[in-house]
Amino acid sequence: MTNVSSYVDYLPSVLWTQENDSSSFLGRVLCIFEKILSGVSDDLSIGNGPNEHNNFEKTIDELNQIFDPWKTNKNFLPWLASWVALTLPEDFSEYQKRKIISDIVPIYQERGLKKGLQAYLDAYATDSKPRIAIDDGAAVFRATFLENGTAVLHTVAYSNAISLQSETNTHEDNSNEDKLVTTLLHPSAIAVDNENNYIVVDKGDSSLSMKQPASLWKLSSTGDLEWKVDPSSSIPMPKPIYVSDCLKNPTAVVVDGQDNYYVVDIGEIDLPSSVKSAIYRFNPSIEVVINQSSNPTFPAVHPVDMILDSSGKFVVLDRGVHPQGEYPRSPEVNSGQKIIVVNKGPPMAVSEHPLRGVIEPTALAIDSEGCYIVADAKDQYGSDPADLIRVGVDPNGNWSETSILKNVKAENNPLIFPVCLVFENSQSLLVCDTGVRWGYKVQEDNRKMAEPAAIYRIENISQNSPTITRVTYERKFVNPTKMVIDRRGNLIITDKGEYLPSVGKLPSRIWRKEPNEFGVVVLFSAQRYTSLEDQLRIRREIANIVNEQKPGNTSWWMNRKSK
Repeated sequence: MTNVSSYVDYLPSVLWTQENDSSSFLGRVLCIFEKILSGVSDDLSIGNGPNEHNNFEKTIDELNQIFDPWKTNKNFLPWLASWVALTLPEDFSEYQKRKIISDIVPIYQERGLKKGLQAYLDAYATDSKPRIAIDDGAAVFRATFLENGTAVLHTVAYSNAISLQSETNTHEDNSNEDKLVTTLLHPSAIAVDNENNYIVVDKGDSSLSMKQPASLWKLSSTGDLEWKVDPSSSIPMPKPIYVSDCLKNPTAVVVDGQDNYYVVDIGEIDLPSSVKSAIYRFNPSIEVVINQSSNPTFPAVHPVDMILDSSGKFVVLDRGVHPQGEYPRSPEVNSGQKIIVVNKGPPMAVSEHPLRGVIEPTALAIDSEGCYIVADAKDQYGSDPADLIRVGVDPNGNWSETSILKNVKAENNPLIFPVCLVFENSQSLLVCDTGVRWGYKVQEDNRKMAEPAAIYRIENISQNSPTITRVTYERKFVNPTKMVIDRRGNLIITDKGEYLPSVGKLPSRIWRKEPNEFGVVVLFSAQRYTSLEDQLRIRREIANIVNEQKPGNTSWWMNRKSK
């Protein structure tokens, strides 16, 4: 007998036997149910029109896949998203929908933290992939290296604002406002002394609403500051090494073997008659080492970095012009980029060495052979990656410039705007890159290039084809400035963060001076075209996410769009 369901073997004989069912009707009818439930092989399929369906056994075996966002049917994705409290945007691709559903539960565990907020924003990133940086006041970082060569970032110190009202203040003397003391508001440079303390230069803020002068701080390796008692209030206050209006725009600090601190300062750049560049010495009082009134004079216009060589000479990298003025566009149009060597003496001596092939000098280091390594961020309105230039001096005193990355293809060179160079060893150079070029047209937040800030390692630097690998992947940096390796071999990085400058009648907003505020800086890259309409939409989406996911009892600000 053929085409009889095996299910008849499970029926009592009173229902079916060959004698009382000679046509095998019941056995043939049960084939339908066996096909649906067990999926016996035959020439027929289970379906409704052109749609075929699995049998029940296979459906049950694969039931777990319905709850897997990477395996479930795409029609089930909205239903599956509802299980994890998600509403999927209509413009999401199928991949984006599957990814956000799979990632959201771990992100929920970080809710209210900077890491969770950044992860949430990354998960909802659109095709334009704007650069999103969250400034929560993290001012000093430590990079801990893993076995695979990458590094994890830990915050050593945050910016801090302490508001006190002196008991002696009166309404008559118009000084009854709270006294505001800020630490690490906008750190611009860092060095390490002989006891492994971190010497941090804080640029402060010179706006009318803040008037916070630049200052010099000593931090322990754990991020602790020295404190003193304020006589007017008997309350401990953070104690800087130095705070005054003398420093205007400090860009680098070095420490010699006697723990003397030297800071190079650009000076004021708004007024022609204002204070110009200089090198200052602190131990503990401040004195001028060299400036534009000394003999010899200090020829730097816009010094961006400074190091001490093995003989104790100051080596200063000078941009030549201020960013507000004309900027160098090509090696053929030199605008004063140079290296300045200052020998403290006595007698003091100064020498200048023009950089003919450097467009935008940003950082300086010295290798084991005594050659200078200059970071060149190229044309700030261009899209060429940054370069590293080796500057050497032959026995006759002739200076030469050689590109280190000339044989590295552009797609393999992620450097955009390097701000610091530190040698791990003679063949390995660490580069801190902000990822952002300051040049823009019309819209301040639509830069020519805008990528996450990161640290990169350049290996085999003396060979023809060095390799560049990314070291940090966490998006904790906002606007890194300088870095140094301390006496324990740790990599320490300063980050000056961001703020909202005043625009028209809108005052500036410095969220780092408020303990319950943070900033969200959104920058678009011209290399990933985004229409103005899409930019506005993306900024609204980011604002909605931040409002929903931000820590409780906090306020936040977003960088303004220029019109």
